[in-house]
Amino acid sequence: VDVDANREPDWDSIEQSLARQREQASERSQQAKAFARNRRDCRRNLMLAYLGADEVDEPCGACDVCNPGLPRPWQDHQITGEQIAEAVPVEPVIETLLKDLAGAQYSKRNVLRTLTGAYSRFELPGELKSHRLHGCLAHCGQHRVEEALKEMIAAGKVEEVEIPADPDSGRAEYISLRLA
Repeated sequence: VDVDANREPDWDSIEQSLARQREQASERSQQAKAFARNRRDCRRNLMLAYLGADEVDEPCGACDVCNPGLPRPWQDHQITGEQIAEAVPVEPVIETLLKDLAGAQYSKRNVLRTLTGAYSRFELPGELKSHRLHGCLAHCGQHRVEEALKEMIAAGKVEEVEIPADPDSGRAEYISLRLA
């Protein structure tokens, strides 16, 4: 890799690459959803086609589509969004973000906005907006993430750090977070 510390990164190329990756992830997600919702085509044949094998015309006779009499225990249980949100381990996600941001001084509010994907009239800094964990706790809700963070602070796992105002830049005083 040719790295020149004095040269600006090719941001357009990076953004195009990220856009392609998002598009590919979205496409794979759509394929997975279509596979799960499929009630017509042999799942074995679908998997073989997905993996690039030549299409097999004969149904396998062993999947839930080919053999409708197979038990489907997952259909007996309805999982709600609340149950999923409750099952998500919030603390490790907060810890991971704070580890990733070690040394940077982002406000507590911006850390919470990053985790929940919450919007405000102020744009998130680029590193937070494009972070891999951006919005990953959105389904948990702002309140649950705030409560988890309060518990982590009370338990001494996370420290709040006062960052003084900087009159030269116009930056106001704020609270930053770091792992203890």
